[in-house]
Amino acid sequence: MYDLVLIAGPCRSGTTFVFNALSHSDFVGFFQPLKHQIRCGLSGTSSGMKLERYVGKRIVIKEAFGPYNLEEADYDPVQKTIDIFQADKVLLVLVLRSPPECLASWEKAFCSDGPVSDQVFNQAYLNTLRLQQKYAQILDVETLILEQEQHFTRTLDKIKTRLGCADVTQRYCDYVKPRDPHRYEVHGLLDKALKGKDYNAAYVSRETATVEMSRIAVALQCYGAAMRGLNEPSESCHEF
Repeated sequence: MYDLVLIAGPCRSGTTFVFNALSHSDFVGFFQPLKHQIRCGLSGTSSGMKLERYVGKRIVIKEAFGPYNLEEADYDPVQKTIDIFQADKVLLVLVLRSPPECLASWEKAFCSDGPVSDQVFNQAYLNTLRLQQKYAQILDVETLILEQEQHFTRTLDKIKTRLGCADVTQRYCDYVKPRDPHRYEVHGLLDKALKGKDYNAAYVSRETATVEMSRIAVALQCYGAAMRGLNEPSESCHEF
């Protein structure tokens, strides 16, 4: 059994759904505590969150990259959470979604008053594939592609069996969702994602953004690498 399960991927890719689906009374659930700390740092506020008090507990953490700043799309949550919680047995679950559909969701959810930052969006995908490359030979790593319903449900069921959380009525023994600085709050965004634990294709929006594909070229390359089952992004992907 794992001491730490870390779920990571770009915002709006399905990370919240997976986090909810893995809820189990043996685990404490944390909702993006590291991104919360980054946002507090950028806002000049104190988070007041003491993660160290949960050392010795079994932990499930969800971290989603983006959507506003490069700092929240370009961090490595793995080693930091391992160090904080002193975890020995770790499962990393990476979640990705078709970039045009994910971009459309970013535009609708976060950026109604202006365009999505190309750099932040691409970096969220590059960071996800970077984690796969860095940890594939060190930790247990599973990759979920939101649009691949059969593979998604089969792999998620396998993870749930390993964690002993097949019972959909299970809840985390403690649920920690720190309140972000006001400018980052989007009310009502998580309602649907937090209600269901079973994959439902009807919940996966097929709306796509109207965008010049060159703007999201890095995201498309990273997504293609994941679809092919590769462990590292294309050499033509670059850092920002």
